Amino acid sequence: MTALTVAVLLLGTPAAFGADVSTQSQLNAAIAASANPINVTSGALVVSAGQTIASTTDLIVAPGASLDLSSALQTIGSLSGGARLRSGRRC
Repeated sequence: MTALTVAVLLLGTPAAFGADVSTQSQLNAAIAASANPINVTSGALVVSAGQTIASTTDLIVAPGASLDLSSALQTIGSLSGGARLRSGRRC
């Protein structure tokens, strides 16, 4: 009989992992932790003027969900999904 042992070593901080968010408090925690990607699964969430999303963060906004960036100037890594993104600033 042969035994197989598998070990996994994850390096980095928890911030290196993505976050599924559907509430404002989950979004706030994901932004604070620099989660990547941030996957907005449902809800109408808002990024406030005092929050900064890491510029390499990929945002995924699911159909039926929305993310409002109108009070914050943000640079993100990428944007995908089938929902609404609101931005009140023009570049």
